[in-house]
Amino acid sequence: MSTMTTATEHKSKLASQTESSKPHRKEFDLVGFPGIDKGKIVFQIQNNGDTSDALVVAYGMRDAEAKKHSAMADNASLFADLNLISVLHRAARDPEKPDEFPAFPSPEWMRRQLHTHELSILRNLYNAFVAEVFPGKIELLDSSEKLQDFVRLVYANWKNDSPDIALAEFSHEVLKECFIRTCVFYGDREGELKAVQAENAMLRAAGVKTRDEEPEPGEGALSSYAVRLLAETANTSQNDMVREAVDDIHTERQAIIAMRMLGWSEKSPSWKRVIEG
Repeated sequence: MSTMTTATEHKSKLASQTESSKPHRKEFDLVGFPGIDKGKIVFQIQNNGDTSDALVVAYGMRDAEAKKHSAMADNASLFADLNLISVLHRAARDPEKPDEFPAFPSPEWMRRQLHTHELSILRNLYNAFVAEVFPGKIELLDSSEKLQDFVRLVYANWKNDSPDIALAEFSHEVLKECFIRTCVFYGDREGELKAVQAENAMLRAAGVKTRDEEPEPGEGALSSYAVRLLAETANTSQNDMVREAVDDIHTERQAIIAMRMLGWSEKSPSWKRVIEG
């Protein structure tokens, strides 16, 4: 029966190279800390053991708080803050002696002395550094089309574990950027939808069929003369909706809506002057 050599009996070249490699470090300008001018800080990327040790410290801090206030024992928000502080304490190094000293005296000191805004600055700097060293699949952010294709893929498979597997390959920074861009995309779409709904309401108020109910009229740009003519007429109208609508008229379709709300006939000279410019 053969025996397997244990990890402690043999160290591969890869393991030796990993041990001897220098830690990933980078110095950053510290901007945004009140009262600090041209501050510097060094961040060192934490390995799995470092983050585990930070977790132990966070649990200890949480337990100490729970002894004072029992409700804190199950406070997820508190623990998340403590874990963040613990990780940042280990990652943030003294620029003058990064091998020897952390940038801050202790996690407890950071908790008592730093504001939430300052902790956010530190977190963002560290996360950006991690993303720089371990970028993940940033090609997802090459274009909005690629991102939206991925969003559709996640939606199509949300009932199985495919999205979890796919998303595990991306760094925190990439996922954060994806989330922000997706929010912006759908926020823009919502704005466009509201604009269409508002235009349809104006159409119905003027007795005009909506875009879905009749073929599109011309969408060409109006001349400055046509816009001025409509504005002068609308200013005398008692209809607030008409006056507001004329403020943002740029196309022939919008002009037709406004003219019908003004009660103009399609055969009137003014109608023709607006359309023909």
